[in-house]
Amino acid sequence: MEVSSFKDCLLWIQEESSELLIRAVGDHWPEASEADLIIQLTDVNTPINEFVSWSNQHRKRGFSLVLVGSFLHFDDLESMAITAAPTLQEAYDLIEMERIERDLGF
Repeated sequence: MEVSSFKDCLLWIQEESSELLIRAVGDHWPEASEADLIIQLTDVNTPINEFVSWSNQHRKRGFSLVLVGSFLHFDDLESMAITAAPTLQEAYDLIEMERIERDLGF
């Protein structure tokens, strides 16, 4: 499991099974909960619903969580209150927009 930074966000890149990714994020949640997160998915079978509670917690704390994957169905994720993007740069752009919205009180 690779964890690094992308600009000023914490970046998780899925290199193994979805179960290992979910466990790793859960194990490191105390540290991860204080940063904007980008999680790049590579397994089309990753259960997206596992990220809903983390996304909600993150939003309440004033941080963003964005899933990245070109195979994601963005309309479906919007109804789950999950932010997603097809590329890392687009994920970062979404985080920047969410930061601006938070600063403006939206």
